[in-house]
Amino acid sequence: MRPGAPVEVDVPFAASFQARYPESVDPLAAHDVEVSRGASPSEKLAQALELMEAGLRLKRAALQRAKPDATERDIDEAFERWLLDDG
Repeated sequence: MRPGAPVEVDVPFAASFQARYPESVDPLAAHDVEVSRGASPSEKLAQALELMEAGLRLKRAALQRAKPDATERDIDEAFERWLLDDG
């Protein structure tokens, strides 16, 4: 197999899911999927980075709520420890 060649995988669940996809999700989620399919790779990357940034802001806010008396430096250190944690 050459690098970059598409890999075909026989996954019965995936095929059955695709066959019943429209009935398996609510209309709003189905719309989101259709919009996503029309997005370019660069748009998808930008969306992923925006979501990652939002998640990081949420984590930082959670650390601040967990330790309301902590200094900014304490929060920075806790956030950095969390980022570097393997678990």
